[in-house]
Amino acid sequence: TLRLGSRRMSALLATGSDLIVVADADHAIRDVVGPADLVAIARARPLARMVVAEDRERLRALFERVLTGGERTATEELRVDMGARGVRACDVKLRDLRDEAAVAALVVTFHDVEERAAVQAALAEARDLADAASRAKSRFISMMSHELRTPLAAVLGYADLMTARLHGPLGSEVYDGYVDEISRAGRRLISVVDAIIGLGRIDGGEERCELRSFDAQSAIRSVMRSAADRARRGGVRLDHVDDGPVEVLGDPRLAVRVLDYLIDNAIKFTEADGEVVLLVERREDGTGAITITDSGSGIPADSLDRVTDAFFQADDGLSRRFEGAGLGLTVAKALAELQGGRIEIESTYGFGTVARLVLPLSDDAGPDRPAGPDAEVEDALG
Repeated sequence: TLRLGSRRMSALLATGSDLIVVADADHAIRDVVGPADLVAIARARPLARMVVAEDRERLRALFERVLTGGERTATEELRVDMGARGVRACDVKLRDLRDEAAVAALVVTFHDVEERAAVQAALAEARDLADAASRAKSRFISMMSHELRTPLAAVLGYADLMTARLHGPLGSEVYDGYVDEISRAGRRLISVVDAIIGLGRIDGGEERCELRSFDAQSAIRSVMRSAADRARRGGVRLDHVDDGPVEVLGDPRLAVRVLDYLIDNAIKFTEADGEVVLLVERREDGTGAITITDSGSGIPADSLDRVTDAFFQADDGLSRRFEGAGLGLTVAKALAELQGGRIEIESTYGFGTVARLVLPLSDDAGPDRPAGPDAEVEDALG
């Protein structure tokens, strides 16, 4: 029998939260010490059955290292079924003390390292996030060099042609096209710079939000006026299905900015003769969804979950068909969440996209709410 009163055995069994199984030379369990629930489990099943099936071969190899491999002590991290505690990662340590008179046994210690495993997993996740951030930064630098240099080259190039009077005096109609290109390039630059500034303000906590009730239909009308010229240049039809006022709770200024990003994407990815339709949906969950549906190219399924990530585009090579820094939906998502809403995006590749700004419904317009069109929303884009 084990001499449990010996100093050596007492030291061995000072386990705290560890489970210790003591076996004789024939591997028969002679004693179990540790937390009561784990002791009950160890007494109720063979030693090997405590380890999950996938790790039992590694447990066998651990015993071989000690019994036939010449090692006095060996440790392996294995997954152990601890009953109500669940499957836990444990350091399983096997010590061969058969030649010690005070013990004369094999001692197996189960030390729970689940927290250590969780820390390691968190560190691995943090490393992956850092790597992803580094890749995003590299993409951003690459995109910015393209997105800023290309329109600047157009501005400077056409300006040089006009300065040189290559086609005669400035009154020539040829220069009208140059002016259009300069204007288009300038708008593209402003769009990129605005997105970068907007993201910086949000990240820095500088973007203010003033919640109140407003009519979602008015927000759509405001955005459609702003987007009309973009749609016309792209040959895209805009349609507003207006079924009457729908009061939502949010910041009308921020809501218009969100919708502007969403409709800009819809127009950009819709071919000429395509259509973009805007409407408001009342939902049974107490929210209102301002919905923008386009007949454009759609988003690949493997990219759908990432379209709101900063600097991400489904096709982010410099030869991609559609210009843009991949920041618009990132800013839109952040602005939606700032006012207690969210962005929803559904898409079928090749058949178009549905984007929604979802805000809480507001049945109470408030005592100071003016009648008629919402002037603040109508003027939100300036």
